[in-house]
Amino acid sequence: MIETKDLTYTFPLSSENVLSGVNLKVEEGDLVALMGANGSGKTTLTRCLNGLVQPTGGSVTVDGHPLTQENIRAIRRRVGMIFQDPNTAITSPTVEREIAFGLQNLSVPRRVIREKTNMVMEQFHLTKLRHVSPMDLSGGEKQRLAIAAVMVLEPTYLILDEATSFLPSSSRKEVMALVDQLRLELKVGVLLVTQFPEEALRASSLLILHKGQIVQRGKPDEVFSKAEALEAYGVPVPLEYRLGIAGAN
Repeated sequence: MIETKDLTYTFPLSSENVLSGVNLKVEEGDLVALMGANGSGKTTLTRCLNGLVQPTGGSVTVDGHPLTQENIRAIRRRVGMIFQDPNTAITSPTVEREIAFGLQNLSVPRRVIREKTNMVMEQFHLTKLRHVSPMDLSGGEKQRLAIAAVMVLEPTYLILDEATSFLPSSSRKEVMALVDQLRLELKVGVLLVTQFPEEALRASSLLILHKGQIVQRGKPDEVFSKAEALEAYGVPVPLEYRLGIAGAN
């Protein structure tokens, strides 16, 4: 389980908290959605969860291991990150080499790299694209590649930081179907940062972040029923909840 307790973060040379007293849990096989307006602290929070940013207060633990310098490499293996723009993560000239890159950095034997890379390309329907440049892929294919390049390392948790925001509707659905597959088949715990309420409705719980604090939490249906409050926080609400007809026959 990823767990934060009273997590706080303050930018260097600043007295204002970007995050303040954030408590959350993401368990294996779970899908937790996080929404909030731009500037609410969502990206900073995700980066605190695998050590890309060091909290200035409170704690982060992953499967009981505290986020410390001694544990940071192991925690980053457990907590995979998928970013908003897949182009920023691409480092290799072909799909196959992009997937193999993380294993090579860990000095995994070549035979194992080849086996795992082939297995993941098959799992993510990328085998036919193995020799293609990632830059020639569609947006949806790039995010599928980004997820594959993380999953080849066999993380326990996956954090998607608005990973579908640049994609058309059809590609967003493809990525979300893939996320569901990873949760159900591999029991991967997912924290989904999203601006799309239809994605958040798939989650078991929904957190609303506003000015660095969790101001609403609960089942998505319960949270979206507070439409007026969410709109005041700059969070989009499905039409049926704004009209008060959600669940009506």
